[in-house]
Amino acid sequence: RRSSDLCGAPFFAFMIPSSDTARRVDVSLFPKLNDAYAIALVEAVQRMEQNQYAKAIEKTNAIPTYSPIYPLGLLVHSVALINMGRYIPRAQAMVTPSGPTPPAIDRQSYLEALDLLAQCDRIAPSPYIDYLAATAYYLLKDLDSAERALSKAIGANPNFAEAYYNRGLIRLLLRKHEEACLDLSRAGQLGLDQAYRAIAEQCTR
Repeated sequence: RRSSDLCGAPFFAFMIPSSDTARRVDVSLFPKLNDAYAIALVEAVQRMEQNQYAKAIEKTNAIPTYSPIYPLGLLVHSVALINMGRYIPRAQAMVTPSGPTPPAIDRQSYLEALDLLAQCDRIAPSPYIDYLAATAYYLLKDLDSAERALSKAIGANPNFAEAYYNRGLIRLLLRKHEEACLDLSRAGQLGLDQAYRAIAEQCTR
């Protein structure tokens, strides 16, 4: 998508939604970057690919606020925080004689990510920012806020299949069964095949 669709960055955005997080498109797709700090952003993405989230954050912190790519740096920073909160505690979970202990929720990483996403949204609102915020809210177990963020994303982009899919899953957890199945059906109509698997499991009883 063009930069105007995502946080005002002056080149193609590389964050795209998947079922529950964000994925990266090959950096070779970037057009030529003239900003002196663009390399820091590319290096941050590469660090995230290697699951080195703290190092990715170091790279985004090197981008000053006056740089035209600062807004996209905020977005990358927030995704690194979400991934850090999501995967690092899981890797560090203890295995005891009675079985594995559940990983603790890294609330601070998710709350910091939400703050950065709010800053980004003030610069240039985007349904993809709301989608990422919903992921952080879900991981914080704040299902109502996750539902609201996805509804905002859908309001801005009525053809956002992944947002319908995730809102459908959230609504299942909120016991809004009829609305959830409508969302999953819409996601399927928009081309998200995995929605039909969820419908078969949850909406045909």
